[in-house]
Amino acid sequence: MKKLIMAVSLVFSALFLTAPVLAADFNPACSDPSIDYKAKQLAGCDTGKEKYGNVARDIINTVIAIIGVVTVGVVVFAGQRYITSNGDPGKTKQAKDMLVWGLIGLGIAISAAVIVNFVITSLQ
Repeated sequence: MKKLIMAVSLVFSALFLTAPVLAADFNPACSDPSIDYKAKQLAGCDTGKEKYGNVARDIINTVIAIIGVVTVGVVVFAGQRYITSNGDPGKTKQAKDMLVWGLIGLGIAISAAVIVNFVITSLQ
C-alpha cells in the first residue's frame, strides 16, 4: 500500500512540477506585436481566429469518442450474450443482430470523426 501511495504521489508531483514548463510560450514571435497575423499563423501561434473552430472540433470529437466507447461496449456485450446463448436460436439471433448494429454504429462514429475533422480543417 505504501508503494502505491508513493507511486501516485510521485506521478502527481512530476505533473505539477512540469506544468509551468509545458505551459510556457517558447516562440518569441507569438508575443512580438511588430509581427503580422500571417507570420504568427505560419509560426504556429494561437492567433485567436481559429479558436471557435477548435472548440467546436473538440466538443464534436468528445461526443464522437463517447459514442465510440458506447458502441465498443455494445459489441463486447453482444459477444458475451452470443457466448452465453447456449445454442438457443432466439438468443443467438438477438446477439448477432446486436453485434451487427454495434459494428455499424462504430463505423458511423469513425466516419463522423473523419468527416468532422476534414470539414473543420478545410474551413480554417
